[in-house]
Amino acid sequence: MKNQLSANLVVLMDYHRIGGVQLARAINIPLSTIKNIRKGTNVNPTIETLIPLARYFDISLEEIINNNLSVEKLAANKNKISKTVSQAVPVISWEEVVGWTQHMQDDCQVFTEKQCSEQTFAVYLKQSVSEMFSAPGIVLIDPLQEPAHFDYVLVHKLGLTRPSIKQLVCDEDSHYLKSLVITSKLEPMDKNHKLLGVIIEYRQFFNKKIKPFTHQSSLYEEAEPIL
Repeated sequence: MKNQLSANLVVLMDYHRIGGVQLARAINIPLSTIKNIRKGTNVNPTIETLIPLARYFDISLEEIINNNLSVEKLAANKNKISKTVSQAVPVISWEEVVGWTQHMQDDCQVFTEKQCSEQTFAVYLKQSVSEMFSAPGIVLIDPLQEPAHFDYVLVHKLGLTRPSIKQLVCDEDSHYLKSLVITSKLEPMDKNHKLLGVIIEYRQFFNKKIKPFTHQSSLYEEAEPIL
């Protein structure tokens, strides 16, 4: 696994034109770990390292560990994905998130090729949450997706007016929430927290002067997916 994983990571980083520092920040993994995997000196990377890597590059664990990846294969897979049917997802305000249902009226949509449920919705980021979720941009949330260890989720805490983005940490039957602030401590997830959904995609607006979305509009041409 060591040599194949090392070769695959080199190909993936080169294909997506991302450096070690950027990748380490994006998936919250030490830069030294990324370097050791690339050099093939990390003999047995943990599942906590492999899962964020696979999710960032949108491939399976089997592919990143065992497949012989190449630029040609990645390009062919991208062309195959581009031919899939896009699904319209409503974009709603943060104030609407807590009580929103798919039956409510929505005037703005974004399209996604991610596999998601009909309950999926998106919210617009006017302010940066972290380096990983920078503003301006949009976040797509699927309320019906089963959350997994290290997933980024949207959570509403009792007494607060707005939900927030957290990282889910699972330890056997216990679940914890981690703030996107690196120095923050884990917070036990209890009955005061309501999980609103799993973040399945994030798109950042690279034109910082872009105006927030308006009703009766589409964001499909304005954002590029990066997660």
